[in-house]
Amino acid sequence: MISLDFTKYIGKPHSEYDCYGLFRAIQADFGIDLPSFDPNDNRHEVSEQIDMEKLRRYKRLDKPELLCAVVMYDAGIPCHIACYIGEGKIIHSTSARGVTIDDLDMSKVEGFYGVRQ
Repeated sequence: MISLDFTKYIGKPHSEYDCYGLFRAIQADFGIDLPSFDPNDNRHEVSEQIDMEKLRRYKRLDKPELLCAVVMYDAGIPCHIACYIGEGKIIHSTSARGVTIDDLDMSKVEGFYGVRQ
């Protein structure tokens, strides 16, 4: 059984965990090692990197599954990633609020992706 305790992340600043860094850290908690991305890249380049990585390491899902990646639109491009934690909730990091748990907003979802193991 998976123990889902995200309290160690809640409230951490975006400077400590950007959106992909948080997703990567959560996956590492469950034994999945994902490559890092340079947080100094501009938004469009990061979006392209996430898309390229998605093709190699992720499988597209029809609906969210526990701990899957939720790729979301921001300013019209899919460049934000969150982790689905069940019951319609995601954990993610934003520059304005740091790490928070929020309701999944389907209007912003590009897609759901499961990590291939």
